[in-house]
Amino acid sequence: MKLLFLHQNFPGQFKHLAPALAAQGHEVVALTLQKVPATTWQGVRVIPYTVARGTSPTVHPWVADFETKVIRAEAAFDEKGHPLTPALVAELAIQSKETDRKFQETEAQMRETDRKMREVFARFDNLSRRFGDLGNRLGEFVEAMVEPAVVELFRRQGLDVNEVYPRLKLGHGRERIEIDLLVVDGDTAVAVECKSEP
Repeated sequence: MKLLFLHQNFPGQFKHLAPALAAQGHEVVALTLQKVPATTWQGVRVIPYTVARGTSPTVHPWVADFETKVIRAEAAFDEKGHPLTPALVAELAIQSKETDRKFQETEAQMRETDRKMREVFARFDNLSRRFGDLGNRLGEFVEAMVEPAVVELFRRQGLDVNEVYPRLKLGHGRERIEIDLLVVDGDTAVAVECKSEP
């Protein structure tokens, strides 16, 4: 069987496994980033390889380690000094391209989701304003219905209403109040709060 070990500091954790497999008669090759001459170590053919570049400075921190591994795998796959073309390394190179495509696709989907969320928030703001306007109109409608009834009621009680102030806003310093209807008879004033609930 042909076996290829990829480790930047070979033998690393493979210091027992790789020689044992070589001793069993397998063809074992190791690629390392160490700057050493090509050699044979305990039956394992050790070949140094180099990477063309490091991790991108702008890559997202969560995928930096993944990118480093892909760069090393790509360099190992392109290394011409070893006799093996392992399916695993070839598959990793293919999968790295597919992963990149999926990252780009995910980024596009996230941009679209962000656009849709902004659209939803804009609609929600618009709806909130419309509900606010509707609430104001309902208040005006109730006050318009209540005003003649209140004037009639107070007149029956002997209050000669001569002034009515709808939606009166008053302030003193930082204190602010709003009165739905202020009914006045000379020196008597009655504040009326209108509610639309039964």
